[in-house]
Amino acid sequence: MASVFTENLVGRVLDQRYMLTELVGVGGSARVYRAEDRRLRRFVAVKVLHASYADDDGFVRRFRQEAEALALLNHENIVSVYDVNDGENASGEPPFIVTEYLGGGTIRSMLDEGYRLTPSQATRLGLEAARGLAFAHARDLVHRDIKPANLLFGDDQRVRIADFGLARALADFSRTEANGIPVGSARYLSPEQARGQAVDGRSDVYSLALVLIELVTGSVPFTADTLAGTTFARTETGIVAPFDMGPLGSLVEDAGTLNPKDRIDAAALVIALEELAKTLPKAEPLSLSGSRLAAKPVLIDRDPTRHAALGSQESTVKVNRREIAGVATVPIPDSVANKKARQTGIFDQALDERPAMAAPGPPATPATPPTFEVTKAARSPWWRRRILALALAIPLLGGAAVFAYQATRTPTHLVPTFAGKTLNETKAEAVALGFVVNSQAAAFSDEVPLGNVISQDPAGGVRLEEKQQIRVVVSKGTAPVEVPDLSGLTIDAATGVLRTLKLGVGGFLSRQPSPTVEAGKVLSWSPTGAVAPGTEIRLTVSSGLPTVAVPKV
Repeated sequence: MASVFTENLVGRVLDQRYMLTELVGVGGSARVYRAEDRRLRRFVAVKVLHASYADDDGFVRRFRQEAEALALLNHENIVSVYDVNDGENASGEPPFIVTEYLGGGTIRSMLDEGYRLTPSQATRLGLEAARGLAFAHARDLVHRDIKPANLLFGDDQRVRIADFGLARALADFSRTEANGIPVGSARYLSPEQARGQAVDGRSDVYSLALVLIELVTGSVPFTADTLAGTTFARTETGIVAPFDMGPLGSLVEDAGTLNPKDRIDAAALVIALEELAKTLPKAEPLSLSGSRLAAKPVLIDRDPTRHAALGSQESTVKVNRREIAGVATVPIPDSVANKKARQTGIFDQALDERPAMAAPGPPATPATPPTFEVTKAARSPWWRRRILALALAIPLLGGAAVFAYQATRTPTHLVPTFAGKTLNETKAEAVALGFVVNSQAAAFSDEVPLGNVISQDPAGGVRLEEKQQIRVVVSKGTAPVEVPDLSGLTIDAATGVLRTLKLGVGGFLSRQPSPTVEAGKVLSWSPTGAVAPGTEIRLTVSSGLPTVAVPKV
């Protein structure tokens, strides 16, 4: 049905609206075109899925569900979705998505042109991507395919994440290699993806950590010559940040732990990156490649497996070892050696080389031997003298012990209560007392605002030594609300249910005839699933039985 759309579609008009003017990218699942929206007179990006997906009814159904959820992701760091076509049309068009057009290129194009970022630039970029992930994860949407080709730039240099709903629909389509490993960008898989396990938002955080390392160093950890080799290496150990990452390295390691339960989530990563950005030098503007790519061939999203260049690392180790060994074998300068010889040679000379002694004179008159008075203490038994010495030593030893204890003991302070305070206030107060704050954990809360502390361990009022760690749980804001089943309810009843759940009714109601549902009762609603509190729900209400044209008799 859709095989006619497997070739380049430049010049075609989709949905009688989108004029495809230029092919700008080709990936494993779709072709991306720059298009003109004739209705709204603006440029958009149209991602046309390969025809093989359009022939699978299960994929089309899943694609439609994900597209509805994707329309809710209205965030400055997520690519805006304008329109979706699920391929169910008479013209046989394949499924496609219409999004905002971003002319700044992708992170993949930056890397392919040889650009490397400073830790400050990578921190800023990672912060923007983490904000987009945190927003989506709070709505139970996981990307599953974070990689450089899915991180796009606008002309404002702001990062946007693309392909949220598409990545999940493709994952459920179960396209796998013969060995059972899911098809995807293997270089950016999380350990749980490599094992074929269920994933949550922390899988996206792990992939983002790999992207940040590649942005600074130009290479991705745990890559091998084969897909199986890469996935095996990925499941053996957590990420160890390269030295070039600088202060960003510790956060990359927190985001790249092997066990996802120990891994920082996107909301906590946002907070940590914001704190780090305050301490780093100001990030220089990025050199975007969008304008230069206009005259270049179509971008191919290859993301090839790249074997790590071990040779350079080994040579570095050898040089370092030679340098370390050289410290112990540095020859002593002649001046120093001669000086040492002059200092020690006097005592090594033979007797016949020493200065001549004066000739002996006449024997001197013997001096009167000295006389000594033996005191009472000297005549005391030995055990009395030892008792006296011990009595004098005990106070001295006690004083030395007290001095050593005072010099080596770690001061302690009472732990303040941080609940309800912002993370910045918590860290400032803890640092002033010599404590270390660990803020990797995050949770939803209806009472505590986003970014404020929910709980802490140890609790406030406990005495704790300096340099000890205080773990705090930071609020991710209000938890999303599950939209209930509203079918068959009247408008008033549905409105009451939604208001009870702190949801609203959309500004307009659509009406539609129905042979089974009474007039004035709810037929369907959008969006469905988990949504943010305060979301407006659009209702479709039955207008009664459909009308029938009476034929001429």
